[in-house]
Amino acid sequence: MAEGETEKEYDTRKAIEELRERFQGLTTALKESSQSSLEASLHFCQEFCQVLVEHAGRWKTDEDPLPLLEVYTVAILSFAKAVSCLSSECENVPLLLEKLALSCAELLLLLPQHVPGALWEEFQSSMKLAHSLLQESGSTQLCLLSVLAQQDGVWSNTTLSSILSNQIPQTEQVHAYLELEGATLLNMRIKHLIKMDSVDKAAVLAKICSEYPGYEGKGNFKQTYLLCICMTKSQEQLMEEIASIDCKDALEMICNLESDGDEKGALCLCSAFLKRQLLQGDVYCAWELTLFWSKLLMRLESSADAFLGHSKEMALLCRSVCHILFLIKVIQNEGCFVFKPSCKKKKTVSLEDHFSHGCEGAENSETRFKLCQDLWDKIKSDTEVLQDELNRKILDSLLDFTRKCSSTRQHIDWASQMRASEIPTAALVLGVNVPDHDMTFQSLSDLLLHSVTPHVASVQAKECGALKHLMKRVLERLMDTVVTVDDEEEEEAEQTSTQLHKSVHCSLSTLCDWYNTKTKKSSTSTPGKKRCSPGGDDPQQPPVVIIFKDLEAFNPRVLQDFILICSRYIERLPLMFIFGIATSPSTIQHMLPHSVSSLLCIELFQSLSCTQHLATVIDKLILTPQFPFKLNGKVMQVLISIFLYHDFSVRNFIKGVQLALLEHFHSQPLSVLCCRKKEAVLNVMQLSHRNLERIRHLPSFKRYVEKQEPQEQVNLLTDDTRLKVVCQKLIKGLRKYHKNYYPVLRCLHTLTSSLPRYPLGKQVRELHLICLEKHVWENEDYQTAMKLLKMLAKDELITLLQRCVEILQPVKSKKMKAALVQLKDLLTRFKQLDTVAAETPPCAEDCITSPVKDLQKKTDLFQLQKTLLEMNESRRAKKLSPFEVLRNEALEFIDSLVKSHLSPPESQTLNEVCYYTSSATVRRHLNATPRTSIQAALSSPYYYLQNESLKTEDGSVSNAAPDICIAYKLHLECGRLINLYDWLEAYATVVSAAEGNNPDSFGKVDEVKHARFIQAVSELEFLGFIKSTKQKTDHVARLTWGGC
Repeated sequence: MAEGETEKEYDTRKAIEELRERFQGLTTALKESSQSSLEASLHFCQEFCQVLVEHAGRWKTDEDPLPLLEVYTVAILSFAKAVSCLSSECENVPLLLEKLALSCAELLLLLPQHVPGALWEEFQSSMKLAHSLLQESGSTQLCLLSVLAQQDGVWSNTTLSSILSNQIPQTEQVHAYLELEGATLLNMRIKHLIKMDSVDKAAVLAKICSEYPGYEGKGNFKQTYLLCICMTKSQEQLMEEIASIDCKDALEMICNLESDGDEKGALCLCSAFLKRQLLQGDVYCAWELTLFWSKLLMRLESSADAFLGHSKEMALLCRSVCHILFLIKVIQNEGCFVFKPSCKKKKTVSLEDHFSHGCEGAENSETRFKLCQDLWDKIKSDTEVLQDELNRKILDSLLDFTRKCSSTRQHIDWASQMRASEIPTAALVLGVNVPDHDMTFQSLSDLLLHSVTPHVASVQAKECGALKHLMKRVLERLMDTVVTVDDEEEEEAEQTSTQLHKSVHCSLSTLCDWYNTKTKKSSTSTPGKKRCSPGGDDPQQPPVVIIFKDLEAFNPRVLQDFILICSRYIERLPLMFIFGIATSPSTIQHMLPHSVSSLLCIELFQSLSCTQHLATVIDKLILTPQFPFKLNGKVMQVLISIFLYHDFSVRNFIKGVQLALLEHFHSQPLSVLCCRKKEAVLNVMQLSHRNLERIRHLPSFKRYVEKQEPQEQVNLLTDDTRLKVVCQKLIKGLRKYHKNYYPVLRCLHTLTSSLPRYPLGKQVRELHLICLEKHVWENEDYQTAMKLLKMLAKDELITLLQRCVEILQPVKSKKMKAALVQLKDLLTRFKQLDTVAAETPPCAEDCITSPVKDLQKKTDLFQLQKTLLEMNESRRAKKLSPFEVLRNEALEFIDSLVKSHLSPPESQTLNEVCYYTSSATVRRHLNATPRTSIQAALSSPYYYLQNESLKTEDGSVSNAAPDICIAYKLHLECGRLINLYDWLEAYATVVSAAEGNNPDSFGKVDEVKHARFIQAVSELEFLGFIKSTKQKTDHVARLTWGGC
């Protein structure tokens, strides 16, 4: 023991020396190892970690951190000295270095303000030497510690001290410090300050980092700063701080916090922005914020009463009815109800009971129902957010148009006066996907009500057959009262309602008087706001917006008269029209003559086409490994065919996906494994013997078993424990397949989508369908595409490969990372090629006279064939240029990626767990055929009624069948014209046999049978099977034949 050294210090010094010797021994063993470089490197990393953990466990961080600093210093320096002997292919080397650097940095942040000088100097010199050694081998993992080693202490930097004391130095000095430290180290400092309850200091540092341009997109400093102010400032100060932040950015921050596991922080930030929207009465992103808030709150609050209490607090802040409706919806979704149901009420059947009824494999139906519901909720919420983003541009443009037209009325120049004499009209072209229009118009109405004007009315053609009906609907929806028209029939129909409500006369003058009264009340109640926005919208003169949802379906005459009447009141009433058009803007010209259309100031708005909308939905919801549920090729083809050939409705396409999801979880007992990887691995261990037998009977698993060794086959078919272990491995393999499949699919689509005639399809979904059906590389179109790619110029090929790099960049799969490295290497080699190749002396082959020159002017067929063969051989023998060689190498690499990762899902074991394959079920539910259903019901009533007396084996009609079924069966036995009397006699015979009457009375018709027959014939005529004819008396014509 040295003089003046305590026993504790002596033990520490001896332990550090022992550690240094053990590391030296590991390095020596590495150099002398007879194993391969990769195996020796893996063994060294494993032994190194064991030694480090063993020695570092002697001290605790919170009690004695200084010895731990010495341990990390020795470990990092020893590892740096051994790096030159380690294999560059070993993935553990950079990973271990990174973990060492981060752990050491976290320890340094915990150290006291004054570290002993000798220890700090040793740390500085060791980090300097280690950093230089690692830089020689191309490693930069110690940059973080190298920055700290350049300073006199961890927290001693003068610029940092000034910032934390809220004495901000000059901007240049701050930027220099931020550039020196880096985003990673500063992020660790901020988290450490928050952990040590120095939230104010953390907020100051996070704010400076978020404002530094060099850190844009790095470190999430903005969300950290907002989280800090949510924890420290009052509600008024908080509202001022977040006033300028867009809700879309806030949603992204909330998602980042939730994905990082900080659910409390995500809830705190979400609550702040939701309160801001509630206090401002703004519905922008309010539903997304409310939904996120409810989900996060339910995770952190165990009781429904607490959830209801927080919801009540939020409801008290609401300034809009929409916000209250949002809160009611999330309360219902979370299963929290304000009023308890009465015990006298009949118990209703829950959705889970409906799901479990008739469910295949009912033993795990509860788990499957929950998985199905959670997965659909996630898909639905993502779809709603996606659709809002797609419609946001067109809706914002319409809002700007309404505001601009409203402000035009305030101007006094001549042009504005001329424009004000016309009715502002927005022609909104939405496309032929009519089922999706209601959602768009609902969003538009909500935005107009809460951002522009409280006076909005929407009308449809089916309720406005005449001008009086159109006027009545418009006035009722604007004035929210009962409107009477000068018609005796309608007065009688509305007699009851007019006794309860005060009715008004149906005319635009009545609407003008009502509008003036409304605006005067508004101006007298808020006199201080009259001149709050000069030159902008007059808050006391909001426009009156009338939305015609389906313009093509309106009676042109009714529309013309309404526009003419409205034009007479334009000076008294700030009217504005929005035309919903499904086909073409020329519809307005066809429906309205020039004398009427000249009264409108029309501006055209074009929404995103439904095909583009569908492509985005498929890209975000189907072609992603985020959702474990998948559709096979036939089901996808059915849904896309219904979209393209029936309704063009994205909404119905999503409903089809929902139907497939529900059917999959309902009919497939093994769908309990169709969930996230962690949950699926756990669910495998809980599978019953019956479900394990179902796995053994899966076609894909049978193929897998056939490829195994005989003993392994026996284990898989008899040992449940072994089967569970293998299933876990197969489930993980299926997830890896999806992670690699979609990036390679997008890369192949990027390369081939711009080729002539689109051999593999113009849309990525077309290529996806090809890959789902068979090996895409065996397709002739794939071979054609590869030949066309071999003709691409250098610039075109480099551009396409750069797009592939962008696709693979965010993918975290190991194989995709390796592919990314190779792609970047190919791009580098392409860019290094000389743009102008040096002229090389012609070779002997080039000097040979071309066969074409020797070709005679007049030659026979044999000579021509011989010459062409010689020309082909000379082309094959021609030497390829460096670019052509590199291009072939790049395409061979792409081809290898395709063959490795784009095999069909059927080739993957346990694909039945995730893929829904029953296209017939989807087609039967979504692509209804009413005629076929009606004929089936009339021919075989037992199929629908399930009455045993109606059951027949030979397909004949039962005499106990309904009258219309008997009449239908009899009419099938007739020709083109049917004699009604013969038909009646045959009907009476069948009915009499059913009643058990005397055989002598068969065929006799009484009044009751006659009436029943007439009713049955009338029903068949209504359904379109027969029609009356004048060709023969007492005959009807048959209209259907065979399977028609």
